[in-house]
Amino acid sequence: MNTIKKRYILDEKKRIVEVIIPYEYWKKIEKLIREKKGTSKKTLMKYSGIITLTKDPEKYQKEIRGEW
Repeated sequence: MNTIKKRYILDEKKRIVEVIIPYEYWKKIEKLIREKKGTSKKTLMKYSGIITLTKDPEKYQKEIRGEW
């Protein structure tokens, strides 16, 4: 994406609380979000059943954390 012209809304402590962008950029952002939605689940599903665990994941996590 190109550089987006934007305006910032600041609170009384000069912290950014809102950003105003042109509507055309907002439409492009929404389209990108819609296209990406659901792709992570599909990506993870291709690995389903490939790893076989020898220990209970929760017990293993507690063991590892105990080593710290």
